[in-house]
Amino acid sequence: MMDILYLTKRNINVFLRDKTAVFFSMLSVIILLGLYLVFLKNQYKVDILVDIMEAKDLDFLVYGLIMSGVLVINTVTLSLGNLGNIINDIEYKRIYALIISPIKPLRIVIAYFISSFIITLSFTYMMWLLTILFVFAATSIVFSFNTIITTIGLLSIYTLISTAMMILLVTFIKSTSAFGAISGVLGTFIGFLCGVYLPLNLLPNIIQKIARFIPFTHMTIFLKDVFTKDAFLALETKIPKEALDSIKTGFSIDQLQLGNTTLSMSLVLSISCLIAIVCLYLASKRLIKKISTH
Repeated sequence: MMDILYLTKRNINVFLRDKTAVFFSMLSVIILLGLYLVFLKNQYKVDILVDIMEAKDLDFLVYGLIMSGVLVINTVTLSLGNLGNIINDIEYKRIYALIISPIKPLRIVIAYFISSFIITLSFTYMMWLLTILFVFAATSIVFSFNTIITTIGLLSIYTLISTAMMILLVTFIKSTSAFGAISGVLGTFIGFLCGVYLPLNLLPNIIQKIARFIPFTHMTIFLKDVFTKDAFLALETKIPKEALDSIKTGFSIDQLQLGNTTLSMSLVLSISCLIAIVCLYLASKRLIKKISTH
């Protein structure tokens, strides 16, 4: 157990000492946030909402829609970024120092996963705290206690899923140059594919169909629903239900369907966690093989 703790601490320190790696892990999130605030923010301010909502209430709703996507992408790009330790350790032969020690390869893999989870979750919680403070400063409205706690729980699960999927992806990357290229575009790619940059209903039909099978799409939808629930409850007495449902569809807040089955939060998270377990198992097998051959 102590060797796992030692390796976990070592992996965390290696990542945090590399300021460039930390920055590029956050780059996709920074780009996404900049795009939203500079170019895309006003697309959420539909006329009917402008007419019936106070400016600060509308801004609160819009920031909730924006930050839901930012937080989800954050779990992906951060976990992938700090898992670059694996590529570096193998490419620069640092893995030799671990192999010649009595530490079993499986424990090395477990330490990589735990350290990535801790780093990603810590930065994601920090981003959530900054979101709460920023939205309050901009609108004088604070998220409800229930929203804050629910979001903390969801972000914990999202981070677990993202880290497991990203560690499997890393096992297929063979060099730091390839890793840099992939990590640079993955967050942007997922953002477009999963309706983070633009609502799903604005994307081509084939993209919408593919998005239904990607966990990050549903993660974003669930977080949007949590962030905007109170705002939409207040709107129920101001506009017809049909108009409200249309707005939710336009903002990609409605839960998606496969055939006649509505993909509820509990169902999607259960399936996603199973996928994460499979990803972690496959990643462990591949990494143990990689480590053992060096």
